[in-house]
Amino acid sequence: MFGVSMTERLTQIEHVCESARDIGVQVRIYLHAAFSCPYAGPTQAQAVAGLAAKLLRLGGGEFFLLDDCATATPDNVRYRVEVLTTQVARGRMGFLANANNLDTDALINQAASMGIKKFAGAVLPGLSLPNISTPYTAITLAQLIEILASHSLHNQDS
Repeated sequence: MFGVSMTERLTQIEHVCESARDIGVQVRIYLHAAFSCPYAGPTQAQAVAGLAAKLLRLGGGEFFLLDDCATATPDNVRYRVEVLTTQVARGRMGFLANANNLDTDALINQAASMGIKKFAGAVLPGLSLPNISTPYTAITLAQLIEILASHSLHNQDS
């Protein structure tokens, strides 16, 4: 899927969303490089919000911000959520922090404090998450807290 224009990519996404809608499946959209791009550098929050709005109009049900370059900070998570809220309801947003980002806990706490309730499974370095088959399987904040509590109890026993 590399080597296509943004217009071509949006057309492909629209077809996927239509097919999913036809069979009653909700589409979850993951926006890579929501904080920075390995080629172009920092990503503008307004550009992320505009693209998110387009993708959701095409039929996406949920929208996840990805920190795939491990450059997010609590401040730019806050700012992105504020800007995105103009285009996307917070209940439809999720967050996937990069396990290589040293501020992972602070990023999750910032997102949660702003009403983000869905997190993806790859946020915890070295932690095996039960029933999470891929890094992009979403879990709720309550599930994440339960997993962390269970993990800390297991670590105390060893």
